[in-house]
Amino acid sequence: MTEQEFNNRLSEIEKQYSARREGAEAYRDQEVSRLFVECGWTQEAVGKRMGQSVSWVCRRLLLGRFLSFLTTGQKTTSLTNLTERRFRTVWQATHKDRHPKETEEERFGRVLALLAALPVIPKG
Repeated sequence: MTEQEFNNRLSEIEKQYSARREGAEAYRDQEVSRLFVECGWTQEAVGKRMGQSVSWVCRRLLLGRFLSFLTTGQKTTSLTNLTERRFRTVWQATHKDRHPKETEEERFGRVLALLAALPVIPKG
């Protein structure tokens, strides 16, 4: 992906974010995370472009990979308001050390199960 394509897509995400009232933060977090996964740039390049740290980029890449993991049938209403922060909280609750040989996809499955069990955050 070229820098111009990245900038155009990011600009569109920001326009959509500004236009939304309900779930705007979740929308932006999810779309930016997808963009980071799709662009193929290094974490350092994305961080430099976004003016953020590599750890900030890593957290969004993890969310982006989780969103890519999901199939259409797995998308639930609880994901409508899924921000990076909420995802990270559930991700940390799955404790990789309790399942040391678990793949990322297996852990994503456990995260999805926990998200499905959480109450839906009201919009607005």
